[in-house]
Amino acid sequence: MMKNVTLLKLGGAILTDKGQPQLIRQDALEGLVRQIQECLPFLDSKLVIGNGGGSFGHYFAQKYGLHNGMSCGKSRFGFCEGKNGNAYLNRKLVDALITKGIYACTYQIDMLFCNLMDVKEATMNWRVLFSYLAEGIIPVVYGDFVYNSVTGCRIISTEEIFSSLIKEIITNPTYEYNVDRVIFCTNIDGVLDQTGQILSVIKRESFDQWDVLKSNYMGYDVTGGMLGKVKMALNPIFDFPVYIINGNYPERLGELLRGNNVVGTKIC
Repeated sequence: MMKNVTLLKLGGAILTDKGQPQLIRQDALEGLVRQIQECLPFLDSKLVIGNGGGSFGHYFAQKYGLHNGMSCGKSRFGFCEGKNGNAYLNRKLVDALITKGIYACTYQIDMLFCNLMDVKEATMNWRVLFSYLAEGIIPVVYGDFVYNSVTGCRIISTEEIFSSLIKEIITNPTYEYNVDRVIFCTNIDGVLDQTGQILSVIKRESFDQWDVLKSNYMGYDVTGGMLGKVKMALNPIFDFPVYIINGNYPERLGELLRGNNVVGTKIC
């Protein structure tokens, strides 16, 4: 019997202050975790959570130029410092989930996206994620720097992780899972049009406002901001809705997880 899974990203712009290096917004983090805790008993799908890098990963990427690779001692140090910062932010999120009694565990992505791995081993590593789900454990992934033998390192966004996982589910029916929805908690109310109004619904076949997306984020960001989210959501092989909501209002996440309509953008 096929089971459903919801992918939820808690954006770095919500969990951190992207205008200040390495500053976690603890109140926002705890508010979102509280909504997840309250909604878990009502969910008819499994949950995979991801978090963005915010003023940790994006800050180190800009400081050391890691979006251009890793080629010298300074950038190698930045690679180490950045990975440590990303892991710290993820650890604080997992700490908050566990404190609320939620079975949650970090799911490392290095061995899935390192370009020295073969595809079979990567597939086996995804299988471990589904073993977590079967045990009632929420895997928590996060965007990070991974080793690349050509450029030294590559930045993997949470959107890229989600896309890879979704394609794995679609192409391997033996997992017996369907993705029922993807939710992005950002720092704005949704995708905005040229006049600053929320686009409540975007249809994959008719969206053409790419230029306005490039200005829909603030602070440190090297993985595309809103543009990256919408590009992922418009993938023609995805047959599920993608929601973009404002995580500054944690109750919106709670209502959406319960199946209610909220302020935001639905891409369908």
